Amino acid sequence: MNGILPVSKPQGMSSYDVIRFLQKAIPTLQKHKIGHGGTLDPLAEGVLLLLIGEATKLFDFILEHNKTYEVWIQFGSATTTDDADGEIYATSPIIPSPDQVREVISHFTGHLSQIPPAYSALKVKGKRAYELAREGKQPNLQPREVEIFSHEILSYDQQNRILHTRVLCSSGTYIRSLARDIGNALGCYGHVARLIRTQTLGITLEQCADISRLTETNWTEFLLPMRTVVTLPSLEIKEASWILQGRKLSPHAFCNPPEYDGMYQIVKDEKLLAIGEWKEGRFFYKRVFHA
Repeated sequence: MNGILPVSKPQGMSSYDVIRFLQKAIPTLQKHKIGHGGTLDPLAEGVLLLLIGEATKLFDFILEHNKTYEVWIQFGSATTTDDADGEIYATSPIIPSPDQVREVISHFTGHLSQIPPAYSALKVKGKRAYELAREGKQPNLQPREVEIFSHEILSYDQQNRILHTRVLCSSGTYIRSLARDIGNALGCYGHVARLIRTQTLGITLEQCADISRLTETNWTEFLLPMRTVVTLPSLEIKEASWILQGRKLSPHAFCNPPEYDGMYQIVKDEKLLAIGEWKEGRFFYKRVFHA
């Protein structure tokens, strides 16, 4: 059984907690390799793509894609983790006005440089940043270039100082850093109070299964073909067996020969067979997918 299982991750569980939960609830899943297509913090909710069987080979090809989030930012306090799970270490009585919020948000679009949260999985000299932070050390994290394609204010509760926005961003964007930096720009601190990933790779929250309702008899109803998350241009091969045989592929092997060098997915009858690079008149395999 191979494919993409989109689930709605509940708050309080790590991405791997979800996998362990489903393996216990659905014994069949214990027989398959399972991975996920992008970590969500325990505080976060929303779209989590589980890669089942041969789909685990897609990991390297689906990470670098845009994602959409809804985030609730609590102004007035800074926390050690830049979200509500951390300890508050600084507070501010400042209450930003709606006009101030709109002005600052307008500057948090486009290309941004952000420093990841101290509590992150990034490695610093071979050690996870969160491990250093737990030891009371300040990890030396370098700024990262990210892009915010759109940033829409959905509501602002001025009395309680909670801003609700929708963010479409590049892969690698830390929403916790975004919340922290917006709060700092307003002079009042800020951290993530709630976070929902609503879209990744074109798969929306509405398409995701509630993990508490998945059973041995219904989980395959939510399974999507591997091709669903592959955005590379496709080449239709004339004979599927040529892929499994590892044949060298010339332009004549395809119903639609490649027009330029680059990465492609090879398909037959809508089924994903391989991913690789077309270069100098030859196809170089990167991944081959077995039935």
